[in-house]
Amino acid sequence: MSNICVHAIPDATQPIAIIFPHEVHLRASLPDEDPRTSLGDLCANPKVKALVLKECNAAGKKSGFKSIEMLQTVVLTADEWTPENGLVTAAQKLQRRKVAQRYDTEISVRFYLLLFPFIVAVWYHVVVVCTHARTRNVHPGSTTID
Repeated sequence: MSNICVHAIPDATQPIAIIFPHEVHLRASLPDEDPRTSLGDLCANPKVKALVLKECNAAGKKSGFKSIEMLQTVVLTADEWTPENGLVTAAQKLQRRKVAQRYDTEISVRFYLLLFPFIVAVWYHVVVVCTHARTRNVHPGSTTID
């Protein structure tokens, strides 16, 4: 991992990790993955998220973490955390509040997906479709095709 921010949600029983993965190490753990796959696509891949969660929790277990200290889920991001985007200081100290605010939607989706998978999947689809339509100035109900 290049950066990790462990974040607690009041309603969650376990923490969530927001992770900017080290691309070389991530790819090394995915030998069957196409090397041309972008880091963003890897971060969005549910199998990759599951692998990262499994590896993080294995490291936690090896270090003696209790079950309540293990991660419930992970949010992977291809966005580097830099002083320029405000996610770390010039001394590379993590700005936890800013990281949590920046990835608030992803955190909510990952958490609520665990609780209500069907409802969140529909909600997320509607948000993505409407956002995409707005950026193209197209009404979401229109029949315009890209």
